[in-house]
Amino acid sequence: MFGRRKPPPREQPAEPLESPGTQALMRQVQSQLAEKPRLGAQIAGQEIFQNILTLVKDERGVQVEVVATILGGLAGRACLLAGLSGQAGNDPTLSRLTLNTIGTKDGGTYLAGDAINWQLAEGPYSVFALIAGYLQSVGEPIPDAHEFFAHSARSLGGPAFGVPRFAPGTGVGSTPLEYADALWANVSGSLRRYAPDPQLWPASYGVAIQQLLEMATGAGLDLQALVRVIMDSSLAVSKVPLKVPAA
Repeated sequence: MFGRRKPPPREQPAEPLESPGTQALMRQVQSQLAEKPRLGAQIAGQEIFQNILTLVKDERGVQVEVVATILGGLAGRACLLAGLSGQAGNDPTLSRLTLNTIGTKDGGTYLAGDAINWQLAEGPYSVFALIAGYLQSVGEPIPDAHEFFAHSARSLGGPAFGVPRFAPGTGVGSTPLEYADALWANVSGSLRRYAPDPQLWPASYGVAIQQLLEMATGAGLDLQALVRVIMDSSLAVSKVPLKVPAA
């Protein structure tokens, strides 16, 4: 099960047209979510998690490292898009945050700065803040976020960049970036329906990651190892300029 290289899951067919009744219900739901946008982010995150489980499940079940890598990569993409949106928006707290272009010796070009870091780990609804909140709720130690950032910076431009640090004997067949490029458009429907503001997208993925950690807790799995995979994946993808359309 581990170590076999296989392509990331294929994009699923487009969603069927909704009936008039469903459209009316969605208008009612969206009206309520306009007053409670964080609720929309929560609903989107829960739906994304279930969709990912359905997508990767096979006759042997679900490989949790695959889900961690996928959610981490998609969270990184969400943080990048939220950072870009914040810089272009009217909120001075977000528009003044920095975003720098970094060139590496291997000819690569990457993005980094506070505009992305706020979404990844510094904001109150950042991906890492929601991870830390879950870990604290179950009495699990909270890892040092600085270590994840330092590892990502050290590996930038080298062969280790974008390769999560899996627990010994585990691994997946594709990189976080490959998963993000293959699946972003597929899962974006949940964001469009329930959390259309890009500033909510990191929180949506944070909720999906909380769902994964809850499942892993019930199975007695190593949460610290999973969080390392998630954060390595999200940091890597957040640094890569976009090559696919946003939601």
